[in-house]
Amino acid sequence: MKRSYATLGSIAVGTAVGLLLGYGIKTAVWRGHEDESTTITAMSRSEASRNSIVLSSQRRPSQMAQEREALERAPQTQRWLWLATQAETASASDMLRLIGLAGNDYELRKMLASQWGKTAPDHMLRTLVSEIKSPNSNLDDPGELLRLLFREWGERNANELAEALSDKAMFVGYGGLLMDAVSSICREDPGLGLRMLTEWDIQNYTPSLTKVSEWAATDPEAAGSVIGNMTNPYARKSAFEELAKTWVTTDPAAALQFAQTNLVGAAQRELSAAVMTRWAETNLTEALAFASSQEDTALLSALSVPLVEAWAKEDPAKALAWSEETLPAPARARAIGAIIRAIAEDDLQNGIAAVDDMAPGGAKWQASEALLQTWLKQPDLDVSALGEWLGDIDDTATQSRILQSVSWQWAREHPESAKAFISSERGHLAPSSMIRQLVQDDVRKDPHEAMDWALRLPESVAETAQKAVIQHWHQLQPAAAQEWALTEARGDQRTRAIEGISRELAFAGEERLRDWSDQLSADERRMARESLDAMRLAEKYAKVVNAVFGQ
Repeated sequence: MKRSYATLGSIAVGTAVGLLLGYGIKTAVWRGHEDESTTITAMSRSEASRNSIVLSSQRRPSQMAQEREALERAPQTQRWLWLATQAETASASDMLRLIGLAGNDYELRKMLASQWGKTAPDHMLRTLVSEIKSPNSNLDDPGELLRLLFREWGERNANELAEALSDKAMFVGYGGLLMDAVSSICREDPGLGLRMLTEWDIQNYTPSLTKVSEWAATDPEAAGSVIGNMTNPYARKSAFEELAKTWVTTDPAAALQFAQTNLVGAAQRELSAAVMTRWAETNLTEALAFASSQEDTALLSALSVPLVEAWAKEDPAKALAWSEETLPAPARARAIGAIIRAIAEDDLQNGIAAVDDMAPGGAKWQASEALLQTWLKQPDLDVSALGEWLGDIDDTATQSRILQSVSWQWAREHPESAKAFISSERGHLAPSSMIRQLVQDDVRKDPHEAMDWALRLPESVAETAQKAVIQHWHQLQPAAAQEWALTEARGDQRTRAIEGISRELAFAGEERLRDWSDQLSADERRMARESLDAMRLAEKYAKVVNAVFGQ
């Protein structure tokens, strides 16, 4: 059944015809088949319609490419006129082909897609998802059109969009497509959008939260309940922060009471922290009075860190004194860490001095961790000074715990300075997890460069780094890793590479392990066997090793 696209036609045709009358466009030939051609003239809408060919969504990609090429050679106004005219009488199934013929003209594609979404959104949704899944899609970027559909459909009717997306089977293996849909729904109905985020178990993604404050103004407890049930920790924390902005302006004490009564675990801590942080920033006196009046030690501890963190920005000395006098030991250590962070953010040297003056213990560990996290954010990070400070820590346990706690952040967010630290005379302090993280990222980019770096390291960390490189390299490019080990590695490098590859292949089956073993010398086979024996393999893997290397 044909649908009318009069709105689209009136916009494009009304504009294009007026331009074309004085333009004198030459006739273009559109060849859809080798034995068939259609003359497209822009003299009038009726003539363009008479000269059009019959549309079919079953066109082969090669035919569509020829047709698109012919249209792209035509002047822009003529192309717009012809496609707009076709869209007036096209069925929903014709629209995919029309959009494909629009080529790289984004505005034209957008106009056609908007009309398709208004008249047949369900058909457009299923068609575009099929195109995304297809290895032979007729569109260059169907995801672009799907995002447009989600945005415009969500603006028109968020509930209808949510209902259309209830068929989870359609998105198996393509759950990422739902992220844009959730954001579109959240922009109109944040409660519905956040519930769907949880229902679909979308993780590592935060949708648009611009309407959460507005929602909180009308029903903060309902908003708090929905957000509290979210399983996406990043989105939940951000949503609570938006909720707190509004709730603190009306009744912050009620917000904290709601958190303690209705939420549990991480959700309870996140809302409490968001509310107290906002309250302390806007009215420190009231926030401090509320926290000090709490007889419940657990609640006081939960509120103390965000309170003193905000307080320390104004008066760190008073915040520190209050923490030491008021808080129980575990909460006091966390609060002092927050104060040190605030001091270091304002002046790093003052933060360093404050930590150095502290007595060994849990509080100093918390403070040192906070200091190091802040130190790593410095744009002109002095790695040698940082290494010297770490090396001067007398308490080995504190030294190890500090580095372990920030190793992932350091390797991920500041890889160059992390590598410089590992390469320095203090590099032996780096935990092996930090080295492995750096190596893993570098191997993905260039395994040869990663190995070159590992080979230049001091002996105290070189073995860990080289083993990590060969392990990740072999996982990504087994043939290339084996070739390097057999043709380029020398001495200890070769030993570590052979041991590492042998360990990887112990779980890959007898055939692959045997192929590898056949390329080794007798001494290397013995060395590989000893390395595998040290792993204490499960029986089924031990049988494979015995079959390849002998009892």
